[in-house]
Amino acid sequence: MRVIILRHGISEETHPQGDNYRRLTPEGRVKLERVAEFLSKRIRPDMVLTSPFVRAVQTAEVFCKALEYRNSIAESHSLEPACSPDSIIEEISVLDEGEVLLVGHDPHLSSLIERMVCSGNLNFNMKKAAVVRIDFDHAVRAGEGELKWAVAPGIIGA
Repeated sequence: MRVIILRHGISEETHPQGDNYRRLTPEGRVKLERVAEFLSKRIRPDMVLTSPFVRAVQTAEVFCKALEYRNSIAESHSLEPACSPDSIIEEISVLDEGEVLLVGHDPHLSSLIERMVCSGNLNFNMKKAAVVRIDFDHAVRAGEGELKWAVAPGIIGA
């Protein structure tokens, strides 16, 4: 099982209707497109789960378009910033093969990565539009993942 973790792109600082309505900025979209293009030959998700917050949904849409992902994008409340990383681990633990793309927010995603790959303190900081791949021998279980790679927009000149 492969888990790809993507932090949303650069978004508006505020929105009159509240934090969960903040949208991607044009710069955020461009960076996401560049990262997705760079990774388009390296990842092929079978399933995409995103936080229901607008900026995360838009991130998933931009990324999936570049990847030519044809299935639906599902929203998961387990990827909201206030949720425990254990809730998304539990949600995807029923999967035992393939590749799932998770789109969400930090510090939630950094905590999720830490929870997936170790039982101690990893001190990982997800930058906006950064992508991480974690592999599991079978089903997703806390502390049993292997961090395979991480890509931040600055590394590829995005």
